[in-house]
Amino acid sequence: MMGRTHAATGLPLGVAVGAAVDGTLPGMVIGAWLCAGAALLPDIDTPVSTAATALGPLTRRVSVGVRACSAAVWWATATKRDTEDERADREHRALTHTVPAAAAAGMLTAAATVWAPTAWLIVWALTVIALRGVLTEAGGRWSTATSAAGLTIVVMVLAPPHPVLVGAAVSAGASAHLAGDALTRQGVPLTWPLTHRGRRWWMWRSPLTIGTDENSRAERALRCACTIFAPFLGAWEMM
Repeated sequence: MMGRTHAATGLPLGVAVGAAVDGTLPGMVIGAWLCAGAALLPDIDTPVSTAATALGPLTRRVSVGVRACSAAVWWATATKRDTEDERADREHRALTHTVPAAAAAGMLTAAATVWAPTAWLIVWALTVIALRGVLTEAGGRWSTATSAAGLTIVVMVLAPPHPVLVGAAVSAGASAHLAGDALTRQGVPLTWPLTHRGRRWWMWRSPLTIGTDENSRAERALRCACTIFAPFLGAWEMM
């Protein structure tokens, strides 16, 4: 699944998280935006992904480190049947595409945002990624970073999100990413670190899969549905 679609799937889920954790309109809007950005984070293990290129050399270096860590964990936890599969990708769709990673990302983010300076940085970074994911052709990297900085200032001054909201949005966004990739032919290791059929890195996929083309009918329909459903869900929650 492509980046724009991942970001779109995070929107309604973020609204639901904002409604559950905060219950206010600003909380739902912020939750949706943070969740859209977080829905792109698992692909930090791909050097050309939106998350890996969002902040230039900084995120590219993070991507290199994540790929190395992912490969190390893959080899450390792989079973014999895993290692016999020559088609297995030990770096992409590995550690960052697991349920424990999604949960850990949310908990670490929530803990980090307790400190105000870190909260500002995290909200800004997620906003940059969300903007680049949703508005892929709108401006360059620096204009996006500047726009994200402006939005971050407005949010953090007028309606700073609670650390629990930020953490929940990150976990929800990462989980949305896993669900989206499970719809593709490559699948994701949803049950890691448990074993299935002798493999710890078993790639789970939906019986009905979609192609990974951004312009495919399936991805366009999913983006449209999520983008329309998000504000309707927000309006429903406010009633």
